[in-house]
Amino acid sequence: MQVLLLEDIAKLGGAGDIVETSEGYARNFLFPQGKAALATKQVKTRKDVKDAAAKKKAEEELMAQQALASKMENTELTMTEKVKEGEALYGSVTAKEVAKLLSNQAGMPIAPKNIIGNFPIKTLGTHPITVQLQLGVEFQMSVVVLEYEEA
Repeated sequence: MQVLLLEDIAKLGGAGDIVETSEGYARNFLFPQGKAALATKQVKTRKDVKDAAAKKKAEEELMAQQALASKMENTELTMTEKVKEGEALYGSVTAKEVAKLLSNQAGMPIAPKNIIGNFPIKTLGTHPITVQLQLGVEFQMSVVVLEYEEA
């Protein structure tokens, strides 16, 4: 008997999968507990439509991320910080600060854990970073830390 799983079931499959199972298991366990529904032709058609929509959405998301990566590749993100003697900063520039600035510039949320570089940045100058977006898209850019000058 074919059933559509409504939630993940160990050794059977994940939510949304259509699996073959014995009638007794389906009627006595899966159906009464609301863990599965009978896989009729309508259910299969609805699942196919839903899967196609999800695939299309994933492709659009991937294309958007690739477009962002090509736009941002090898660009510079400029930040100004207060400096003490020499080129040492009073504080430091963290991945969280870079992520916030980059998210505003890109128009897409970017988590600090997706920014790879030598953080915290404690000196003036240009510092290379790698930004990893979801779906395996990544790009290189630089963070330029300049001295903050009071007016």
